[in-house]
Amino acid sequence: MNLGTKIAKLRKENGLSQEQLGNIVKVTRQTISNWELGETYPNIEQLKMLSHVLNTSLDDLTDNKSTHSKDSKSKPSLKIFLIAIYFIVLASIIGFGIYWFTKKDFTNYYTGLVKCQVKNDWYDGMAYFEITEELDHTFTVTAFENSDLFYKKNTDNLADAYSILNDLKKATIANGGVCRPNNT
Repeated sequence: MNLGTKIAKLRKENGLSQEQLGNIVKVTRQTISNWELGETYPNIEQLKMLSHVLNTSLDDLTDNKSTHSKDSKSKPSLKIFLIAIYFIVLASIIGFGIYWFTKKDFTNYYTGLVKCQVKNDWYDGMAYFEITEELDHTFTVTAFENSDLFYKKNTDNLADAYSILNDLKKATIANGGVCRPNNT
């Protein structure tokens, strides 16, 4: 029960009109009406006078247990619920992203992964390095000079395939080449 409702209830129980209570507390009838409607609130001195006149303690007059406890329980519960939903959605998005990046079809994604141009006094040409996933879920690293296959290695582990690919890139760069992802 809110303060205004309590004032109205206790005033009626004590057989007082708004005007009579206003005269005792030294405020207008309109002020009592505003308090009871919850439009304004009494100050601490007025609350002390009201508790004395209405034969109730200041704690009982101002205690909003039923309304307060209901609101205070529902609001934190709602906040906790919304925070939990936020983290569930965030975890789902992250999980889906990890799944999508790790379970992709590597055959199309890694074909022609790296293109290297080497031009020095002993070689002038283009090299392509690629990783493909085979049907048996192994990975093959292949290297082509122009369109001729010059290196092929199969491995069970994608990390090993990347390591081989990086070794090929390093060797090309050490010989004066430039490597970049193949976007064509």
